[in-house]
Amino acid sequence: MRPFLHRRVHVSLLSLEILQTSIDVSGDVLAPYLLERVTNLVERLADTKPQVREAASCLLIDLANVPHSSHEAVLERMSPGFQHKQYLVRIGTMDVFVRLLDESVGQKYATFFGKPHANEE
Repeated sequence: MRPFLHRRVHVSLLSLEILQTSIDVSGDVLAPYLLERVTNLVERLADTKPQVREAASCLLIDLANVPHSSHEAVLERMSPGFQHKQYLVRIGTMDVFVRLLDESVGQKYATFFGKPHANEE
């Protein structure tokens, strides 16, 4: 039984790595199709292996940052994860939510404070 679990984890990690590479290479083209699969990625947040959970959460965050996608689009599609029956999915969904929120707030502050004021020029 142990080798089967090891193979299953390996397959999960490999599939998430393939999706990550596809986002890195041509995320703007694939984003609309991958947004339809956000619920499947949210299910990976319940995996027993932390590496798989971390890869899934990183993939969700990267998907939110590619062209033709947005934080709002990803959050909208992963919202059922907040009420999921498995606690790891709820925790993972909240983690991704907080990371996306931090990223959004950081971008807004950088935009707000990064531009010189009109009267300073």
